[in-house]
Amino acid sequence: MKEQDLIDLGFERVDTPPNQSEINEAYYFYIHTDTGIDFFSSADYESNSDDWWVSMFENDSCRIFNKVEIDLIIQIINKNTIQ
Repeated sequence: MKEQDLIDLGFERVDTPPNQSEINEAYYFYIHTDTGIDFFSSADYESNSDDWWVSMFENDSCRIFNKVEIDLIIQIINKNTIQ
């Protein structure tokens, strides 16, 4: 998945300054919290330009590398959430 795919899906960029970073360098990643389930992306230092992935805060062992798949998951959650 590309970084632009995350932006297109409504993910928001989170910047981490060096003084709050476990790698002592600034980095960024993306989050999506609109569904009530928090999704987060790999960090920029973990990803190549076309190699971003998405995981859930509750389950970091499941990584989604495909835009269509994460879009479907978000759509399913939104469709079945009681308002």
